[in-house]
Amino acid sequence: MFWLGLIVSLCYIPGWTGASVPTQWAVLSIILPWTLFLPGPTAPFHRWWLVFLGYALFATLVAANTFNAVFALWGLCLMGLCLWLGTVITSTYLVWAGLAVGGAVSSALCVVQWFGINVLPTFGTFPAGLYFNSVANGAILALIAIALLTRGEILSALCLMPGLIISQSRGAWLAFLIGLLGLRFRSAKVLLILPAFGLLFFLVPLSPSDEQRLYIWSIAYNNLQFFGWGPGAFTTIYSVWHDQPLFPEHVHNDILELIFDYGILATIPIGLFAWALTRTQSAEWPIILTFVVMGFYSFPFWMPITSFIAFVAAGHMLRDWALDGSIRNGGRFDLLLWLAGKQPANGSNGSQAIPLV
Repeated sequence: MFWLGLIVSLCYIPGWTGASVPTQWAVLSIILPWTLFLPGPTAPFHRWWLVFLGYALFATLVAANTFNAVFALWGLCLMGLCLWLGTVITSTYLVWAGLAVGGAVSSALCVVQWFGINVLPTFGTFPAGLYFNSVANGAILALIAIALLTRGEILSALCLMPGLIISQSRGAWLAFLIGLLGLRFRSAKVLLILPAFGLLFFLVPLSPSDEQRLYIWSIAYNNLQFFGWGPGAFTTIYSVWHDQPLFPEHVHNDILELIFDYGILATIPIGLFAWALTRTQSAEWPIILTFVVMGFYSFPFWMPITSFIAFVAAGHMLRDWALDGSIRNGGRFDLLLWLAGKQPANGSNGSQAIPLV
């Protein structure tokens, strides 16, 4: 599991290994399908995700833009596999440790770039390390740092701080701060800090990027429909902003984009993370909290590394929930057996999750 985290965080080198998102999704596509052969306990959200994928597949078949729809469906399939990976492993520690090495490399590169040594290409003004975009770099490092802190790895998390600070990403800083509060207080009430920041957002003069984000939100909100427009639909949206062409690609609000694309069926992925937010005593809860906070003003759901971390964390929560339920109900379930219609009854011949630590 350490090597998986390491490879995912290091597989994209700007200017060397092609496009960022496809490279990381491609690596996950090679590795994750093998997890389907690993037994583990199932929970209702595993099945609901299959329902969600079925709807997304149907919508892809009738989509106006087949390429974007297939690409989005590909991502959803990998998210489901990440969910299952989190369920079958007995500990997430080595996954976070592998990601930490890649994050530390990116953080070190940010320092080098800060001093004007452009060893790798960067999109935008600020250093971005391995992740090309400083906003993505800040989000990834913030989420990895919170994951490490859930395991008490303070020194490892500190190695990521230079890159997080240099990224100049206000959204990453805010999510990291709320994640730290979640580590301390373990209560979903920490989300109440968001309205306070939202009020501050509207009390101070808006920057051009803030105004543009509000405009993008309005485009999505004013075009919602009950069953959505289909996978990847918003990535086809073009508009005009201050007499200039605008291609936002994402809504910069995960909830709104999911509803735009999938309509009422968006309740499944939204419900998964809403449920995870109620599991405040889970070791992975601060990770979910940080991820959800980012999703209010960014798009971590569609960034490979942040999505990978969040779905593995949510899957591990499902593992604990399923095992707790199986103890209460006297049985446990196996995904492959369930798909084959051979689910063991009352725990007889029930398979045990294989330790992958």
